[in-house]
Amino acid sequence: MEEKQNNNKYIEPLLNLLHQEKFTLSATNQQTLLALSKHNTKRLLAIVQNLIQYQLLSETAFAEALHRITIKLPIVTKSSLEKKSRDDVKKYKSEFLLDNHLHFFAEHNEQKNYDCGGFGIVKKGYINNQTTECSFAIKKLRQMYAHLAEPEAKREVKYNRLLNREAYYFTNHERYFIVSKWQQGKPLNTYTQNELLNSSVRTRFQWLASGLTDLNILHENYRIHSDIKPDNFILNDKIGSLRLIDFGTSHKKDTHQFFRLNRAYTDAVHGDFFSRDMYGMGLVSCFLFPDIYLLELNEDEESIKISQIKHELNAYEAALVKLVERMMDPNPKLRCTSLDALQFCKGIYDSDPLDEMKLKQIIQDTLQHPLLLVEDVLRGVTP
Repeated sequence: MEEKQNNNKYIEPLLNLLHQEKFTLSATNQQTLLALSKHNTKRLLAIVQNLIQYQLLSETAFAEALHRITIKLPIVTKSSLEKKSRDDVKKYKSEFLLDNHLHFFAEHNEQKNYDCGGFGIVKKGYINNQTTECSFAIKKLRQMYAHLAEPEAKREVKYNRLLNREAYYFTNHERYFIVSKWQQGKPLNTYTQNELLNSSVRTRFQWLASGLTDLNILHENYRIHSDIKPDNFILNDKIGSLRLIDFGTSHKKDTHQFFRLNRAYTDAVHGDFFSRDMYGMGLVSCFLFPDIYLLELNEDEESIKISQIKHELNAYEAALVKLVERMMDPNPKLRCTSLDALQFCKGIYDSDPLDEMKLKQIIQDTLQHPLLLVEDVLRGVTP
C-alpha cells in the first residue's frame, strides 16, 4: 500500500500531462505504467515532459521511453566454489571450480606484486596449470563488509555480462572475488606518450570508437558507468580494441547511490547524467592524443588542467578537437551522446583521406545534427 501511495505522487501528474496532450494510452502501456515503481514513474515523467517540450511525444516515443526505463539486467547469484590449494594439487597454481562449470587456475606471486587499484587486487587466471596465456581476471575486492562488497561484486558481474563477457562472483574466507574474461592489452593510463604516438591520429579514432561502443551499450540500457577515466580502459593497440572495465560504480540512471570516485576525473557539474560519462570520455580522448592535448593534475590534486598544445591542425586533428569540445561542453545538456560520438569516430576513421568538406558533413550528421531526436531526449540532451 505504501508503494502505491508513493507511486501516485508521480502517476497522477503523468496521467494528467498525457490527458492534456490528448495522448491515448494502450491497454498494455497503461497496465505497465500502473505497475511502475516510484522511481521509474519519476524517470518516465521527466522524459515525457521533455518529449512534450520538444514536440516529440508519439506512441513510438512513449513506448521506447517506457521500455528504456524498465530494462532490467538479469539477476546475478553467487557461484558455488570448489578450491584445491597449491599444496593439495602439488602445483604452482591453485585450482578452482565454479558452479561445476568454470574450471581455472589462479596465479601465485611470492612478491605479491599483483595489479591493483582502489577496488583491490587482480590475479591472473589460466585454463590449465601449464599455459602462460592468461584467460581470466580474478579481482579480490578490498571492501570487507558483505553488505557493501556483495552489491559491488554483483554490479561487476552484471555489467560484464551486459557486454557479453563471461563473469562470476564467489566468496572465499569471507572475501569477495569476481572472475571475468581477461582483456588483452594493458590499462590505457600506463601507455607512454611515445607508445600512443606510434599510431596515427586516424588509428586512435578507431580505438575511441571501440571504447565508445562499450559505453554506448550501457547508455542504451539506461545505465551509467560513472567512473570513466584512462585507468578504466584496457587498450590493445595490436588489434585496435579499447575495452571498458571496472563496473563497481555502474548503476541505473537516477539511482542516487553514493560512490567514492577520484575527484580529478569527475565532472564539476553535479547530477546523475549520461553526460557525466561523456565528460570522462573527453578526458580519455585528450589522453589518447598527447600530440594535441596536455593533461596536468592541478595542485589541489582534485582536478585536471587541460591544455591544447597544438593549434595548426590537419583535418583529423581538427576532428578530435571538435569531439572533445562536444564531449566536455560546460552545459551537460548540450554534450553529445555516446551514440553521436561513436558514429562520429566511425565516420572519421572510415574517411581516408579526410578533407575539410567531408569533416563538416560528418559533424553535421553526428555531433551537431540540426533536429533533436527522441534518442537525444532519452539520453538527457535538451538544448
